[in-house]
Amino acid sequence: MLLICSSLLIEMITFMNVCIRFVVGTMFTLFESNLFPAVTFFMRFCSCIVLLGAVVYRCEQSYCQSDRIVCILNQMLFTRKINKEMRTPLKELHILVTSRPIRFYGANYFLIDYKLLVSTASFVVTFTIILLDNL
Repeated sequence: MLLICSSLLIEMITFMNVCIRFVVGTMFTLFESNLFPAVTFFMRFCSCIVLLGAVVYRCEQSYCQSDRIVCILNQMLFTRKINKEMRTPLKELHILVTSRPIRFYGANYFLIDYKLLVSTASFVVTFTIILLDNL
């Protein structure tokens, strides 16, 4: 998984750099116009962004749903009168949900959340600027 994530980052940087080089005119192709390769690389870059954004969005939805479950359990346990037969399993579920929160990790190395999305964007922009300075 870590190899796939690093490969995705490298592809995003490569796609953006090639696209910019075609638009600027420092890279040439066998085609009469550099527009077609630039658009192609830009679309591939956008598909990588959509993929990463969809994964992060789904993980964040799961985190919010887990928080909602804890709120509902708190409300049921502390504000309503529930018989002992229902209270015991609800307490066990509450303890389980609070002690083992739902978190998604990439290769047990990094947490997948919105911070990952922001750091990935800053990584891509930084390396794009560095590579463009070397033109």
